[in-house]
Amino acid sequence: MPTKLRLAPFTVDITPPVGMPLAYGFNRKTDAPIHLRGVVFDDGAARVVLCAAEIIGLYGKAYAERRGVVARAAGVPPGNVLFHSVHQHDSLRPPSRGVRAMLRRRKLLAPGEDAYWDELLKKIDAAIRAAVRPGARGAWRKVEALATAERRVAGLASNRRLVGPDGKVQAMRWSMTTDPKLQAWPVGRIDPLLRTIGFLGAGGRPLATLHFYATHPMGAYGRNMVSADIPGVALAHLRRAHPGGQHVYFTGCAGNITFGKYTTPSKERNLKLLGARLGEALAANVRALELREAGPLRLKRARFELPLDTQRCTLAKLRTAIADAADRHKACHEAMRLEALQGFLKRPWTPLTRLDLGPRVHVLSLPAETVVEYQLYAQARAPERFLAAAAYGDGSLQYIPTAAMYAEGGYEPTVSLLTPEVERCYHAALDRLLNDLP
Repeated sequence: MPTKLRLAPFTVDITPPVGMPLAYGFNRKTDAPIHLRGVVFDDGAARVVLCAAEIIGLYGKAYAERRGVVARAAGVPPGNVLFHSVHQHDSLRPPSRGVRAMLRRRKLLAPGEDAYWDELLKKIDAAIRAAVRPGARGAWRKVEALATAERRVAGLASNRRLVGPDGKVQAMRWSMTTDPKLQAWPVGRIDPLLRTIGFLGAGGRPLATLHFYATHPMGAYGRNMVSADIPGVALAHLRRAHPGGQHVYFTGCAGNITFGKYTTPSKERNLKLLGARLGEALAANVRALELREAGPLRLKRARFELPLDTQRCTLAKLRTAIADAADRHKACHEAMRLEALQGFLKRPWTPLTRLDLGPRVHVLSLPAETVVEYQLYAQARAPERFLAAAAYGDGSLQYIPTAAMYAEGGYEPTVSLLTPEVERCYHAALDRLLNDLP
């Protein structure tokens, strides 16, 4: 199945040095390096970047700043960059320039932190420019065929919201649960399928593979050691099985999904066992790739109109929270929420994006910690298509719950910026996004 498609892979080591702040705590040791991994696609008429950073997330202006760097380097408008976070917790929470200025005023920046963030942006810019450079020095590869695979995976994802007979959340099964009573609860509602899209070169060799699975990606965190956690172990396993290609992992709609049913008290054991389990599933999908019709590249966007909760979350409350913050991490987090709310009050919507790679192969690019129900809703709207979902785009909304979750209780609705009207609005946006699938 000849195509006009070519791709340019890029990988940037974004591992912070010792002493740099992580999302929680500070980096005392590198357990495993973290990376920004991505692919630039070009079919002669359109160019799109799809990438995933092994960080907890990017929020508002910090997201826009980094996506802008990628866009300029790749030679595309920002809307053609689908930038996602994998959501590891022993990783980075990059601040925007405005948040950095606030931290600097309060003398909360770590030594060398300003220089680190500035140099990192230059490093990302240089890597992508090198990848797309014309001629023999660039990284462009001709794609001979598009292929897909999907596999039901057991012993990984589990729903963390344990809802009792009274319709209320009885407990949360967090990412590193060890209580056997909580682990004994059923798996609950998940999307059990691991989805893979492969781009094949001469002889059927994978030039790049993209993998999509819906669960919080952690089995070991809170160690003050930067780490790519379970997806990092899984990707290393995949690279050993299929060396030479670019392999990128995306976290799907995992706002209420964790590994918690299957974790042990040993963080190191979680990394080893669950990382190998996920890695073997990734490799099995690559072995099982089936050819699909490719091209042309097409992007479609739909507005997700935001029902903001302007009573519970206000600018005044957030400014007070920043002023009262006892440490750097709390101040940084609240300042990011303030920037996000300021932006949404000016533009109360956010885009959802669909990337068509072929007539029946599609990728959804979704924001924040979207719960799995929305991924299942989208799948039901396109039951005969290969539809992969990547969430954790712009994380400004934090959690995107369903309407029912507000009455059930539990964690997700307590930190969302939205009202229960969110479900109606999100469904409407997904309907618009999927109503003309080729």
